[in-house]
Amino acid sequence: KLLSPGFKTPYPFATAYSLFSQTLEEEVNAPIEWSLEPYYDVPVKKWRTATRLLKEQFENLNEDGSYQELKGSQEMQLKNQLVYNKVTFSWLGFTLFVCQFVALKNPGIRQQFTAFHRALAEYCKIGIRASRSVRGFAWHKGERVPSTQYGGAYRKSG
Repeated sequence: KLLSPGFKTPYPFATAYSLFSQTLEEEVNAPIEWSLEPYYDVPVKKWRTATRLLKEQFENLNEDGSYQELKGSQEMQLKNQLVYNKVTFSWLGFTLFVCQFVALKNPGIRQQFTAFHRALAEYCKIGIRASRSVRGFAWHKGERVPSTQYGGAYRKSG
């Protein structure tokens, strides 16, 4: 309802359950979809840096529950590290986007939104720590090709 005047595509869900079901399906299928591509690189080092930047955003929400505005260089760094061209539409992302606007006016939603982001920041911390020893790789024509020790170039062994 919040975005209906500017949202040209009809909202496809009749119930909260159908939105939840679609979101769950996207989350389950997302890790598999890249393997269907002929080439897809997974730059773990960049993603780790992007996760640190996102964690800072989640930890430093404004009082009204909104994200702090990024300065130009911060925004560009996040886009570069997140491998922005690989970010696609998701119903979870869209739902969180709408929640941010609703949180501005609804204290109950704001409280839940803030709690969600605190938990997400903790999840990011664990992911950052766990990925320290994980090297990036590329998926090339059905084969996993690891990055070099320092990241960057992907070399096929043998």
